[in-house]
Amino acid sequence: MSPPDPGPAVAGPALLDPDAVAAEVAAAVGLAEGPSGVRAVLREIARGAGSTRAVGRAAGLPLPVVAAVQGELRTRGVLTAERPSKLTAAGRAAFDPGVTLSGRCPACAGLGVLDTAAADLTAALAGPAADVPPVRVELDQTHCTPATKTRRVLAMHDAGALAGRHVLVLGDDDLVSLALVHFARLHGTGPASLTVVELDPALVGFLRDRLADAPFPVEVVEHDLADPLPARLLGTADTVQTDPPYTVAGAQLFLTRAASALRAGAGGEVFLSLGVRRPAETVALQQVLTRLGLAVRSMLPGFNDYVGAGVLGGTSALWHLVAAGAAPAAEPDGDDALYSGEGRNRRRYVCAHCGTAQTVGVGRRWRTVGELKEAGCPRCGGRTFRPRTTTRTPRAD
Repeated sequence: MSPPDPGPAVAGPALLDPDAVAAEVAAAVGLAEGPSGVRAVLREIARGAGSTRAVGRAAGLPLPVVAAVQGELRTRGVLTAERPSKLTAAGRAAFDPGVTLSGRCPACAGLGVLDTAAADLTAALAGPAADVPPVRVELDQTHCTPATKTRRVLAMHDAGALAGRHVLVLGDDDLVSLALVHFARLHGTGPASLTVVELDPALVGFLRDRLADAPFPVEVVEHDLADPLPARLLGTADTVQTDPPYTVAGAQLFLTRAASALRAGAGGEVFLSLGVRRPAETVALQQVLTRLGLAVRSMLPGFNDYVGAGVLGGTSALWHLVAAGAAPAAEPDGDDALYSGEGRNRRRYVCAHCGTAQTVGVGRRWRTVGELKEAGCPRCGGRTFRPRTTTRTPRAD
C-alpha cells in the first residue's frame, strides 16, 4: 500500500541573510553606527516600539535616519508596507529571537515615574513653556518638554545637588531656572543662589522678567560662552546644569566653562544633557571629560524629551558628572564647529518621490530639514526626504 499523497509543498518565508541585510542597509543609508545601528532599529521594531519616533528614541538614532533605514528594509522584504513598521515573516525569521523576557522596567524603562507631587510641578511649567521666545535653530536651541524640566530638577534634588547649593545654569532655553523657582515654591526648599548665563537677548529678557520674584537670589547674565566666564563667576558654583549644542566641540566648550565655575577641589557636580549618538562622538566626549577632571557618576539614555527635535531623535541622555578636583584643561582650540548646523555638518537630503538631493544647513536655502519639508521639493513638491551621506565643507588652513 503506497503512502498518502502529502499534496503540494507549502513554501515558508524566504530566508534572509541577517548579516548581509544589515550591512547593505547600513551602507545604503550611510549609517555611522554601521550594521549594529540597523540591528538596533530592527530589535526595537520586534519589541513593538511602534512609531518612528519611538523606534528612534529606543535605538538612539535621529528620526530621519530611522525612516531611511526602515525604507531600505522594506525594499528588502524585512518590513511590511504598513505603518507602524512590523517585521514580515522573513524578517521575523531573520531578526526576531522570539524571547520576550527583558530586564527593563515596563513602566518607565529606568527613567523613574513622576508621582502626583511631581505632576504639580510639571503643570506649573506648562504656561512658561508656552510663552518662551521662539527657538533659534542656529544656536541648536530645542525646547525640552515640561516633564523633562521636572525630571532635571528632581535629578538634582535626588543627588543632593540642589537644596542650599549655589547653582549655575549655562544656557537656559529649557527654562530650568523657572523649574527651580516653582520647585522651591511648591516644596519650600531651593538653591542658596541661582545664576543663569544665556546668549540669546530675547531669552535673557524673558528670564529676568519671570525670575524677578524668585524666593532666592537670582542673576541672569547675558554672555557668549565662546568667551571665558566673567571673573566673578569663577570658582563659585556647587552645581552646574547645562544642555549644550549637539556637537562634541559645543559640549567641550560648555563643559570647560562649567569646570571653571565649580568651586576648587573635588565634589562639584555637573548635570549635562547631550544628544551625541555615534560611538566615535561618545569616545571623544569621554576624552573631554577626562581632560577636565569630570567623572561619570551616571548616564541615563533617553532622559530628556524635546519638542519636535528630529536631529536628536527627540531625546538626549542625562550625564551626572562629578569633579575629581583636577585643574580644568586649557581653552578649547576653537577649530571645530560648535553648532550642528554649521558648514562642517551640512547634510544632503533626497526627495523620496523624485530623487532630487538638497543640502540643508546654515548658509543654505534651508537651515533645517523641517524647513525643507515645509517648503517641499523644488522639483516635484514632495515633502518626504531621506538623509544621504553627510557632506563636509573643507576648512581653510
